[in-house]
Amino acid sequence: MSALYQNAYQIVSLPILGADGVTPVDASTFSEAEYRIVNTGTCTVVYTASLGGQLTVISSTLQLEILENTLNITGTNSEYSHYLRVGSASNKLEAPVFDAVVDILPVCKIT
Repeated sequence: MSALYQNAYQIVSLPILGADGVTPVDASTFSEAEYRIVNTGTCTVVYTASLGGQLTVISSTLQLEILENTLNITGTNSEYSHYLRVGSASNKLEAPVFDAVVDILPVCKIT
């Protein structure tokens, strides 16, 4: 995923791959998961989702649900980054599964 949309309802599948980069990991084994969007330069968190909230397990894959009007920023050209961290039986979040730049494209707010 390289782009998200401002002020729009979105569902995004977040497949997790094993150390070999090919084999899928069953997301139902995670006891914790955290998705964040941060300002790339300052690491200021601008959006967060956690397991049991906007992150859910659907058919062994994590699914991110971004509700309309909860992502109210825009930015391109590496202004924002997003990452996902997961944890299993130890209840400790591990290093990010992915950490990449994300564009957040403007969408007019419906009022």
